[in-house]
Amino acid sequence: MKVQHRNAIFPWRGFLFALPLCLGLAISAPAQIAAAPAASGCTLPPDSSHTDNKAPSKLTPEQARQLFALVDVLIKFSSDETGLPIKSTVKRQLTSRDAVVKYLEEKFNEDEGTKRLQRDEIVLKKFGLLDHDFSLKPFLLDLLKEQIEAYYDSKTKTVNLLDWVGPDDEQPVLAHELTHALQDQHSDLEKWDDQTPDDVSTDAAGDLDHLAKDEMDTARDAVAEGQATAVMWDCELKPMGKSLIKDPEVLELVKTQMGNTEDSPVMARAPLLLSESMLFPYREGLSFEQDVWMDQGQTAAFAGTLDRLSAAAGFKPRIRHTGSSESHIQAMAAATLGVALSASRQPVPEALIAKPLAEPSALRNLVLVTVAGRPQGSAVNAFVKLMRARDWDSPA
Repeated sequence: MKVQHRNAIFPWRGFLFALPLCLGLAISAPAQIAAAPAASGCTLPPDSSHTDNKAPSKLTPEQARQLFALVDVLIKFSSDETGLPIKSTVKRQLTSRDAVVKYLEEKFNEDEGTKRLQRDEIVLKKFGLLDHDFSLKPFLLDLLKEQIEAYYDSKTKTVNLLDWVGPDDEQPVLAHELTHALQDQHSDLEKWDDQTPDDVSTDAAGDLDHLAKDEMDTARDAVAEGQATAVMWDCELKPMGKSLIKDPEVLELVKTQMGNTEDSPVMARAPLLLSESMLFPYREGLSFEQDVWMDQGQTAAFAGTLDRLSAAAGFKPRIRHTGSSESHIQAMAAATLGVALSASRQPVPEALIAKPLAEPSALRNLVLVTVAGRPQGSAVNAFVKLMRARDWDSPA
C-alpha cells in the first residue's frame, strides 16, 4: 500500500476510512511452488560480505548498505516488470520502530480520518458486522505494528525502510512499495486516488454521489495494489523459474497463501468483514491485473489501467467482472475498467456518460413472488399493488 497525505492505512472504503499506509504484507512464496533456482533481477549480486541478511533486532551498517542498494535493484526490476519508466530517483530512508509507531498514531489522530473511522465503526456495529465490544482503532494499530515491513509515502516521495527488517525479509515487500513509487511518478497518486468526500450525505442524490465515488476509489485501489502485488509475487517466483504470466496456475496458490494468517496473530482474530475487505484490493486486484496482462499485454495491464484509458473504438466487449450491486458495476465503469449495461431508468452518477443501446435488445425477466394469505406491511402491499397495476407489455 502507499501512504498518502490523507489518513489512510488500508485502501478499504466500502464501509470504512482510507488509510493506505504502506502495509507490506509479508507473504512468502507458497511451499507448493517449487522449481530449480533461476536468474532474477530481483536480488543483489553475489557479494562475499553478505553473511546474514536477517535482522533479529536492528540492522548492522552493512545490512543498511545492502538495503539501500536493494532499492536501486528492485526499482529497475519493477520498471522492467511493469513497463513504467523510472523518471526520478526514489528517496529512501531508514526509520526506527518507535518512529513508525509514532507516525501511525499521528496518522490515526489527524484531520478527517478519525471522524470517518468513528462514524463507520458505529454503523458497522449497528448492523451487527462488528461486536459491540470490538475497538477498531486499537485493532488496526496493532495489525499495522505487526505487519508493516516497508512503506512508500506519496506525499514526501520517499520509501521508508525499517531498521529492524533485514534485506532478505524486506525484498518482496520493497518490490511492492517501489511499484507504488513508479505509479506515483506516472500518475501522481496524491491526485489519482481517494475522491470520496469527507462530508456526510444528507439526501438520496448525495448518497448516490458518495457511493459512486467510494466505489471508484475501491476500484482504483484494487488496480494500484493489484499491480504492486503482481510485481511482489513475480519477485518471489522468478528465482524459481516461474511467473504469474508464464505459470498462471500459481495464482490460486498465491491467493490461498494471501489468506493464511498463521504468522499473523492479530489478523487471525480479525472479524470476517475486516479480513475480507482488507485483502480485497490485493487478491482481486491481482486477479484483474493477471487477466489484463495475459490478454492484452504489459502496457494495458500497467500504464493502460493507470491512464484510465477506455478503448473507444475497435474493442471487443468481454465480461471482465461481475458485481452484486448496480453501483459496484457503475463504479468499475467510472474507473475506466470497461463499459456497463444498466436499466434505462437506473440513476447514473456524473462520472459516467449514459447512451441508449439500440441493439442488440437486452431484456431481463423479473418475477415478483408473494405468499397468498400471509399478512404484509403497508409498504409491501402498496408495492405489490403498484406492480400489478403496471402495464408490463408497454415499453414506456
